Amino acid sequence: MPSVAPFGLLIPVLSLIGQGIGLLPAVIALFLYLQLPNRS
Repeated sequence: MPSVAPFGLLIPVLSLIGQGIGLLPAVIALFLYLQLPNRS
């Protein structure tokens, strides 16, 4: 999964609660990206 994909998924969902682009989506996307398994 590319690192930008969580933003593309989160922006429409979070825009429903008034948080389209900003700190909250960035923190959530970073957290989700860190949960991915490490591919070595």
